[in-house]
Amino acid sequence: MLRENHLYVEPALELPNVQEKPRLQFPVQVFDQLPQILKEGCKLFPHGAERDIALIGCLAVLSGCLPSVFGKYDHKSVGTNLFFFIIAPASAGKGSLTWTKYLGERIHQSKRERSREARIQYEEALKAMNRQKGKKSTNEEPPAMPKQEMLFIPANVSASAFLTALDENDGRGTLFCTEADTLSGSLQKEWGNFSDIIRSSFHHESVSLLRSTNKTFTEIGKPYISILLSGTPKQVRNLIPDAENGLFSRFGYYSFDLEPKMKNVFEASETDFEGHFLDLSQQVFEFYERLKIHSGGIEFEFTAQQKANFQTRYEGLHHDFLLRLGLDSISSIRRLAFIHFKIAMIVSVLGYMGKKTFPSRLECTDEDFQTSNLIAEVLINHAAKIFATMPDTMKAEGMKQDQLQLFKALPEEFLRGEAIELGLKMDMSAAAIDRFLTTDFFQKTRYGRYRKNT
Repeated sequence: MLRENHLYVEPALELPNVQEKPRLQFPVQVFDQLPQILKEGCKLFPHGAERDIALIGCLAVLSGCLPSVFGKYDHKSVGTNLFFFIIAPASAGKGSLTWTKYLGERIHQSKRERSREARIQYEEALKAMNRQKGKKSTNEEPPAMPKQEMLFIPANVSASAFLTALDENDGRGTLFCTEADTLSGSLQKEWGNFSDIIRSSFHHESVSLLRSTNKTFTEIGKPYISILLSGTPKQVRNLIPDAENGLFSRFGYYSFDLEPKMKNVFEASETDFEGHFLDLSQQVFEFYERLKIHSGGIEFEFTAQQKANFQTRYEGLHHDFLLRLGLDSISSIRRLAFIHFKIAMIVSVLGYMGKKTFPSRLECTDEDFQTSNLIAEVLINHAAKIFATMPDTMKAEGMKQDQLQLFKALPEEFLRGEAIELGLKMDMSAAAIDRFLTTDFFQKTRYGRYRKNT
């Protein structure tokens, strides 16, 4: 079983194609090279994890605000939508995420206002029809129920309500949930499980639902969903029980630990956080409205050299993940490549926010390509780290044969390095050994040191 306090202290696996000591925070260079809207979204937060998750939050929200932008990936036309999961202990300082939601708030409120106005017109038309029916018989059809337009779809909904919300918003929507258990609670209900819709939408694959009560069939040919979740390690387990679960490989991850100091909540500041982000929200809204009416869309692409570099990079990482983390990790690195491509697409198109015209074809600049590489490198390192700590799929009542062999070979107390050395001789991967050490068969006595629970 995974112990909540252990998720952040296990040594990160070394992936040779990345670097000997994996980088777990975005370098300053990333923030220097970001498009202006992303710089503004991050600049109010100090260096470190708080600024990093502000960037991730901005990318997640903006990924759902860029209609008409697409790229060709594996012969398919794909949008900008991203899935991210921020993992940290309770009260660890995920507050910057809540501000990033403001980037999409103006779009959301505009949609809600249209829905309210449409509802008023609908009710007035219905009243007029009823008055007419009182005077004479009529075959006039009742007015159509107006759509419920929104950008942010609540996480505590049923599967049918979720799909209806997507259907009434042209297949688009954003799940922004700072307590992952809210989504877990919905997915664990028989009527609420739309995990399959989420998994399919990652690749924009068709989703459908037939309601048994009124025989209504809803189908969305190409859903565009963006997701930002945050939660504790335990909440990760509630939503994604193991690395083989299909949801695991579809997320980009960032994990950090609790800083052992109290934040000064009364610190003097001349900055109006709300005003700052509302101003950014208006800029995003205006950009969104321009993109919506842009005829033909904007097609993003890498240069020939960038395509070659990208392919070489992920062929190496594919080998590294297989070697270090085992076969189950392959889906993660393949989808991290997809996430990388989308980040490059977002960074590139956001560079046009202050420009009067859009190109029909958007070629990634070398600077934007480098920025996306640096962001992806950190996400890859976090994914490897978290994959290594996810519980194995073994049943609680026993061990696999290789695990039993390793358990018997280990002394009563031992160092992690000793376990790795013995396990590798038994053809176990380092990731499998690390996952085995997180089970209740062992007790962690201090950093890097374990005792067998006999």
